Amino acid sequence: ESELVDGYSAAEIFSNSECQGITFDDLIVLPDSIDFGVGEVELNTKVTRNYSLNYPLCSTPMDTVTESEMAICMALNGGIGFIHSNCTEEDQIAMVEKVKSYENGFIMQPAVLSPYDNVRDLDILRNAKKISGVPVTIDGKMGSKLVGLISNRDTDFLADKSRTIAELMTPIDKLVTGLYPLSIEEANKILKESKKGYLPLIDIDGNLKALTTRTDLKKQQAFPNSSKDSNGKLLVGAAVRAGFRDEMDLDRVIRLYEAGCNIIVLDAQNGDCDKQIRFIRAIKEACPVDVIAGNVVTVSQAKLLLEAGADGLRVGMGAGSIATSQLVKAVGRA
Repeated sequence: ESELVDGYSAAEIFSNSECQGITFDDLIVLPDSIDFGVGEVELNTKVTRNYSLNYPLCSTPMDTVTESEMAICMALNGGIGFIHSNCTEEDQIAMVEKVKSYENGFIMQPAVLSPYDNVRDLDILRNAKKISGVPVTIDGKMGSKLVGLISNRDTDFLADKSRTIAELMTPIDKLVTGLYPLSIEEANKILKESKKGYLPLIDIDGNLKALTTRTDLKKQQAFPNSSKDSNGKLLVGAAVRAGFRDEMDLDRVIRLYEAGCNIIVLDAQNGDCDKQIRFIRAIKEACPVDVIAGNVVTVSQAKLLLEAGADGLRVGMGAGSIATSQLVKAVGRA
């Protein structure tokens, strides 16, 4: 029976004591018999210490590959996109914010109005934020007592723009609300059962803490395997240059984290340098963002970066399916 076995196992190939390098062109994966359906295969995996993906797919932080559109598509389909850094700090932050606002989940800082604002103020806010429904708090500030909500249906066909929000809004006693804190699943259940378009989340004192919408619920049904954070927002990563000759741009890292970035990728050809180790430690002291460091190809290199605080590693140099670095230079084989 052993004579009928073709090829070699992964253990035999990658644990061979002889010095050898394996590239994409060297391997062919052979099929075997199965006793399960394709739908039973689980592909979820960790991308960093604190984040998991439903599918092990990431888009690279290259300016020709990953900007906000690609990052949104990757996250909706269970992976994650890493936005490139070949742009200004403001542009990169704007792309991160676009991904985080695409599928809102819990909107932790929704735009709000006061009862004394008028329809003209509402129109200005709608045009600026591209929103249709706005919570109304007693003083027009987030975190204050919720008194109502105003939406398109309250102002459709209204000619007099000077009328106040208080005259037109749906008052708090006619709203369906959720008690904060609660999970995104619980919030979606309330939206389904109430058949409402908006769900303001309030604390026991009636203060507005967050908002979620029916539009987001529809998006979740269309993309059930999307990658999200604990607030129901799409996962997104961003690259920061970390090569030997690059400056440690800690300010960019902090601003990306504040914009909602979940994972920072240190973009360097060789992660085995003192500067990247210092950069990892500085990031970890500044903010609790996950960091993927690298690139590395040896166990000793991986150990150094993990001990410095890295939450994930980029492994391999020139080992991509179209990369030629290792073929030309014979350096960085993984």
